[in-house]
Amino acid sequence: MASISLFVVKARTFGARLPVGLDRRAFGLVVMAGVLNSASALLYVMAVSLAGAAKASVLASTTPLFALPISISLLHERMNSRIVTGTLLAVAGIWMVVPG
Repeated sequence: MASISLFVVKARTFGARLPVGLDRRAFGLVVMAGVLNSASALLYVMAVSLAGAAKASVLASTTPLFALPISISLLHERMNSRIVTGTLLAVAGIWMVVPG
């Protein structure tokens, strides 16, 4: 919200021009990324209030488990030993924190 407000103030003061190096498509992607980031922060705060901090932090730390298949399938990234090691370490850390 703050960045949108600042952009509006800048546009009214200096004219409505896109930042240097950004075309309309790239600017739209930046705005979309900002909206999605804000939505994820809001949902995280809601998760903490509903489930408690301990459960929400464990769920938030599972991000590598979701990012790995998404990056392979959608972004066509190659899996290498560092990615596998990092994901396994993340799973091991979650397993050590979760009681039981």
